[in-house]
Amino acid sequence: MSQNLEIEAKILLTKPTYQKILSSYPVKASFNQQNFYFETPDSQIRRHGCSLRIRLYSDRAEATLKVPDENPQQAVFHEALEINSLLDLAVAQKLLKQAKAGQAINFPGPVGDYLKQHFANFYEQLRLATWSKTLRKLLSGPHDTELTLDQTQYPDSFLDYELEIENNSPEQIKQVQTELKQKFGFTINKATTNQSKIGRAFIHR
Repeated sequence: MSQNLEIEAKILLTKPTYQKILSSYPVKASFNQQNFYFETPDSQIRRHGCSLRIRLYSDRAEATLKVPDENPQQAVFHEALEINSLLDLAVAQKLLKQAKAGQAINFPGPVGDYLKQHFANFYEQLRLATWSKTLRKLLSGPHDTELTLDQTQYPDSFLDYELEIENNSPEQIKQVQTELKQKFGFTINKATTNQSKIGRAFIHR
């Protein structure tokens, strides 16, 4: 199974703070991505602590199911197991065309296998629920840590800005987050941290 552990700090930023961080570190990559989120009418995916999406890039696509880590390494930052299915762009676009028409789709690869094995009772009820579009920039941050800056637009045209610090070491995430907070003065509280894009996409659909 194509699976990896994701540990990351997610902090919502004001636009000025986003721009300050962006101008302070070298940009390694910049690209656009579109996220299409799936759910059942009674929110079974969310009720199981999961999220499900198809993500489009300019030349490829992937389906991703995030599920809770049964043995989390820490309790401060966002942590989940990611199950991924790489998709040909044309295949993903065909699936999304069906989904936009209100049809159920057959998720391919490891994602589909997991859904059918663990969520067979509501698998066929999954439908396209909302979406977002993100301009993503990858920066070379402190201590050789990659920083991700996202500018995301939602269906109601709302824009938000987010910093993600992903690393296998929670201690390094904390160190980098603390240094950036001291340097740029952003706020870390319940309202600004660990807020999922899919949750915001549902609010702003």
